[in-house]
Amino acid sequence: VDNARLYRDRSEIARILQRSLLPPHLPKIPGVEIGAEYLPVGEANEVGGDFYDLIDTVEDGWVCVIGDARGKGAEAAAVTALVRYTIRAITLKDDRPSEVLTALNEAMLQQLPEDRFCTVACVRLEPEDGSPGVGVDVSRAGHPPPLVVSADGSVEEVGCSGRVLGVFPDAELQDTPLRLMPGEALVLYTDGVTEARSPDGEFFGEDRLRDLLRSCAGCDAGAFARRIKSVVLKFQEGYARDDLALLVLRAT
Repeated sequence: VDNARLYRDRSEIARILQRSLLPPHLPKIPGVEIGAEYLPVGEANEVGGDFYDLIDTVEDGWVCVIGDARGKGAEAAAVTALVRYTIRAITLKDDRPSEVLTALNEAMLQQLPEDRFCTVACVRLEPEDGSPGVGVDVSRAGHPPPLVVSADGSVEEVGCSGRVLGVFPDAELQDTPLRLMPGEALVLYTDGVTEARSPDGEFFGEDRLRDLLRSCAGCDAGAFARRIKSVVLKFQEGYARDDLALLVLRAT
C-alpha cells in the first residue's frame, strides 16, 4: 500500500510539473490558426524533454518556440524550465528569434552543466503589418527545420541551422524571413516525429513526413496537428519510444 501511494504521489507531481512546462491553453493570434499536440513517453512518473510555447511580445507580435531538451525526467524538466522562462524574460526586451536564442545560449552556459543542452526552433509572427498573410522570422539552433506547407501541397523547409544551445559560446544563429500567405501552414516538430521507429526498426523519416504533410494541405491547424500525431503513433503500432511535440501555425 505504501509503495502504491508513493507511486501515485510521484505520478501526480510529474503531471503537475509537466503542465507547468507547457502553455495552459492555446492563445488567439489574429489571422493565425494554431494546432498543437504533445505526447510524452515513459512511465507515469516521468517528465518529457520536449516543449513548446507561444508568447505575446511587447512589439505586438508573437514568439513561438519548440524544442527538445536532452534526457528525461527531472534533468530534462530542469532544462525545459530554464529554457521556457528565460525565453519569456528575453522577449520582454527583444523578440528577434536569433537574439532570443543567443541570450538563451548564454544563460544555459552559465547555469547548467556541460552535459545539459537542447535544440530549439524560434519563430516570430507579425500578424497585422498591413500586408496579406503573416510576416515570419525563423531561427533554429540544431533543431529540425520548420516546414511550410502551401495550399497546393508543396512542402519547403525554412531557417538556416545554428548549433545546439548550451554547448558552444557562439551558436552561429541567423534569422530567416518569409511571408506565410493565407492557406499556408508552418509546421514545427521535434525529432520524435522523424525518428519514430516501426516495430522492425524503420525510421518514419523526412520523406514520409513530407508525404504526410502534402496530404494535410487545406486542413485547419488543429486537424493538421492531430493527423500528424495519429499517423506517427500508428506507424509505431501505438507504442511511442520518444517524446513528440508538434506546433502548426496556419495563416487564415
